Amino acid sequence: MTTSEFPMVGVRRLRAVEGHKLWVQFSDGSEGVRDFTDILAEGGPMVEPLRSPDYFARVFVESGVPTWPNGFDIDAINLYMELRDAGALTRGGGVERGSAAFAQRGSRGSGSIPSKSLGYRANILTVRHYRN
Repeated sequence: MTTSEFPMVGVRRLRAVEGHKLWVQFSDGSEGVRDFTDILAEGGPMVEPLRSPDYFARVFVESGVPTWPNGFDIDAINLYMELRDAGALTRGGGVERGSAAFAQRGSRGSGSIPSKSLGYRANILTVRHYRN
């Protein structure tokens, strides 16, 4: 897939890891880690609760989109394209099993995207038309 293609993917699985990072596995089988400290630094009433690591870890998948209990969500396609364009997507890599969250569940992840804005704002566009 070239970087100009618009992938129709959703998030299949995710886990909060160290600090404010998420390991995500997409519906096409690729996976990566995204650091959300840049989004938290922008602030705002929907983002404020996510500053707490315990609250951040309450993330779940709803209709293929990373979502938190307060309704804040991240567009899965933009998340995918960020990770892809930064070269941070892999197929079945593996987050180090030293992480307690991963050791408990036996989950795997991959490389990380640095914490910096890569051209999109979270929660502006939410695509909720995924069927896996």
